[in-house]
Amino acid sequence: MRTIKEVVRQKIIAARDLIKCHPLTPELATELFTKGMGIFHFSVALIEWSESELNDVKQLCDQAYKNAWHLP
Repeated sequence: MRTIKEVVRQKIIAARDLIKCHPLTPELATELFTKGMGIFHFSVALIEWSESELNDVKQLCDQAYKNAWHLP
């Protein structure tokens, strides 16, 4: 399960970094990231995530939304 969690985390990081310096509108960048989150949505139902792991995923998502909206 640890391997799957790490793959999910790496995919979220890749999606976050993909929209870091994007030429898209914030709405399109957010939609792009949301579609990339599908791997997490799938795994969350099958794998038990600890509170700290979920907080880590939340922090990555917060960073991605800030990237999408060009916020510091």
